[in-house]
Parts: sequence; C-alpha cells; structure tokens
Amino acid sequence: AFAQPVWTWPHASSTGMFSDAFTDLSDESLTGTKLLADDGVYYEYFGYSVSNDGDTMVIGAPYDDDKGVQSGSAYVFTRDTAGDLTSGWTHVAKLTADDGAASDYFGMSVSIDGDTMVIGAYYDDDKGDNSGSAYVYTRVTAGDLTSTWTQLAKLTATDGAVNDEFGYSVSIDGDTMVIGARQDDDKGTDSGSVYVFMRDTAGDLTSGWTQVAKLTAGDGAADDRFGISVSIDGDTMVIGANGDDDKGNNAGSAYVFMRATAGDITSGWTQVAKLTADDGAADDQFGISVSIDGDTVVIGAYYDDDKGGNSGSAYVFTRATPGDLASGWTQVAKLTAGDGAVNDNFGYSVSIDGDTVVIGAYGDDTDKGPEFGSTYVFMRATAGDLTSGWAQVAKLTAGDGDVGDIFGYSVSIDGGTVVIGAIWDDDKGSSSGSAYVFQLALASSCAQVSTPPRNGTDNDCVVPLAHGDTCTPVCDDGFTA
Repeated sequence: AFAQPVWTWPHASSTGMFSDAFTDLSDESLTGTKLLADDGVYYEYFGYSVSNDGDTMVIGAPYDDDKGVQSGSAYVFTRDTAGDLTSGWTHVAKLTADDGAASDYFGMSVSIDGDTMVIGAYYDDDKGDNSGSAYVYTRVTAGDLTSTWTQLAKLTATDGAVNDEFGYSVSIDGDTMVIGARQDDDKGTDSGSVYVFMRDTAGDLTSGWTQVAKLTAGDGAADDRFGISVSIDGDTMVIGANGDDDKGNNAGSAYVFMRATAGDITSGWTQVAKLTADDGAADDQFGISVSIDGDTVVIGAYYDDDKGGNSGSAYVFTRATPGDLASGWTQVAKLTAGDGAVNDNFGYSVSIDGDTVVIGAYGDDTDKGPEFGSTYVFMRATAGDLTSGWAQVAKLTAGDGDVGDIFGYSVSIDGGTVVIGAIWDDDKGSSSGSAYVFQLALASSCAQVSTPPRNGTDNDCVVPLAHGDTCTPVCDDGFTA
C-alpha cells in the first residue's frame, strides 16, 4: 500500500482565523493510499462514483462486465482498524445487481450512510429503455466492518418511462434517500425530476423502502436536467439543474427543498429556494455537482470561465438563519483554483463535511501532462461561522498519476477522510480506473481519536476530542460530543 499523507494543523478553534490556524499545502504533491479493483480490467472506469462514511467506502465501476457488457458493479472497502485514521483499507465486497444486464451501468452513482448504501443503474430497462433503477444494500451484521452486504431492494419510479435515467444521481441520509431522474419529461423534454424514498420501518436494516414523493422544479422547463445531482442532509436536500437558463443558456441552477415537518420521514417536501450564481453566465453549468452539510451548500460550475474557458468554479451558499428550515440561502463565496487554467473543469465534483470542501478538477494539466487531474481542498476561514470566507489550503494530485488519468472525476469527504476517483488510470488495463484515499489528521492534543459521540458509533465529529481536551467539537446533525 502507498503511504498516507498527514495534514496537520494546530488546535482548532471556533474563533481562530485561517491565517493563524492552518498550514497552506497548496504547492505540495501528496500521495494517498491507492485502491484498485482486485479483478479490474480495461475500461471498467473504477472510481466513476465514490462515497465514504466513517470506516467504509463504496466505489462504482459502471463499465464492469460481470453481468453483461457495461452491466456495472460497485466495490466496498473498509478500514483495517476501525477508527484508526492511519490504518489501511481492504476490499471486502464486490456488489452487482441480482438482475443485472448489459448496459445497465450499475455503479454510475453511489451513496453510503452507516450500514446502508444506494447504487444507481441509470440505464436499467424495467420501465422502458434507459428508464433506470437504484438498488439498496445493507450490511448483514450491522456495524461489523468485515461483514458482507446483501441486496435488500430494487427501486424504480412508480411512473418511470423510457429514457428517464432514474438513478443518475443518488444520496442517502438515515432513513431517507433521494434519486435523480435527470431526463424525466414532466415539465418538458429532459426537464428532470427527483424521487424521495423512505425506509418502511425507521432504523430497521431489513425493512423495505417506499416512494413518498416526486419532486420537480417549480419553474421547470425542457432541458433543465433537474436531478443531475442530488444531496440530502437531515431535513434539507439540494438538487442541481445544470441546464437551467435563468442566467443564460445552460447557465444552471440548484433548488433547495425542506421536509414539511422536520424529523417526520413520512412528511412531504417543499421547495424553499432556487439558487443561481450571482455572476452566472451561459454554459457555466452551475449545478453539475452539489453537496450539503448542515447549513452550508457547495455547488459546482465546471464550465465557468474565470480562469479561462471551462476552467470552472464552485459556489458556497449558507442558510440565512442557521437551523431554520424555512430560511433563505445566501451566496457567501465563489471558489476557483489558485492556479486555475483553461479546461481544468474545476467543480465537476464537490463534497463538503463541516468546515472543509473538496473540489475535483479532472481536466487539470500538470507538469506531468494533460488531463492529469487534481483536487483542491478549501476550509472555512473561521470554523463554524457561516458568514466566513473560504481559503484554499491544499492541492492534491496522484503521486503515480499519468497523462489522462482524470484524477478528481469524483470526490467524497467524511470526517477528514477524502476519496478521489481517477477513472482513466491504467494500472489494470486502459481506463480500468483507480481511487485514492487521503487523510486529514489533527495535530497536537486533538490528534487522538476521541470516544464516539454519545448517540453515535462512527466518531462523526468534525473535530474529535482527545481525552481530557477542552476544545469543542462541531458535530454532524444528530450527533452529540
């Protein structure tokens, strides 16, 4: 295995400024642990989608051929020692759809939360050609990292139809999952929609799932592609529509929906905001990627031209009133790469956890050649302050990367662990794909992993406490330090 890099910074503070608290690693080349499919072969695109939660990650390979040409698969990796951030990762399961078939592209999208994951197969044909589906898997033994996984359910839209592409995007949080169908035609050809499913019995891993809502944009129109990206956290979700034309043709937008009754998973959903970039322009494709954590949303616009044609950008929005689901949202930052250039495609993938955002730029050209790819790390200048600005603190590249690997095609961050897909890596054959894991480690007295939060088992705090430490952790919704 490759050695893991360690990013260190002094003791975090809710009031400490970026310039005093963090080390700028932007000019350093860091090499993470590299993951490959044990049975990988050419053109599988392992790393096309990635998602991690705690000590488990799932990596999609939608061009895998196990159930037919491009039927697709997904691989599950777990940390060798639970909670040990310096530990390596082991492949524990390869998942394919029980009824998988050629050209389903199972693994196009993935999302994991705890012992449950959802995997999209956007070209499945159950409701007509390319109508799409999604599959739910649960860990056989809850909390056991060595456990196998079992397919629990196959989900399709109740009104699914030809070319809807249900499953192009997926996201799960607790007992709720959202699934995008970017080419649904309810508001015009390829206007798009999103479906919400809930677990029939909350917390029961053996329970089935039921569709409870279908969402469309209040002002949806043809070719908006509402649902090309989705992300849910608690009672709030954000949905990308990269083809929206409010700021020009394909300028893009994103929509925020909230649960009508907070905490009630049987509740309906209401659109509370439509987000566009303050400086949005034609063909920016704002909304190609979205991610939400708490009161903060990050949205990619990978064809923005600030640093040259298609150099890309990402925008940060925060809730005007923290914790108020009915509150509006305000743009607080526009992020671009410090060394951004033409065709970097910065913002094609984004992920946020706490005060940290990771942004993929798969088209970045390094001194090693074109489309090498990179990923940028940004942190909030003042931890926990929603009005704060953001600063770039690192640029990540693959230590063994090569021309055309497009490292950064997919990204995910959870609790300081970052996973990045490089789908055109050639280690197992041309475009077999790979993924890299980077670890953010706290220095000094906060370096040791604390006891888990009282009502959680994954130590999901952004700033874990060492025993006897006095710093205050910032935890995800639903966790208590």
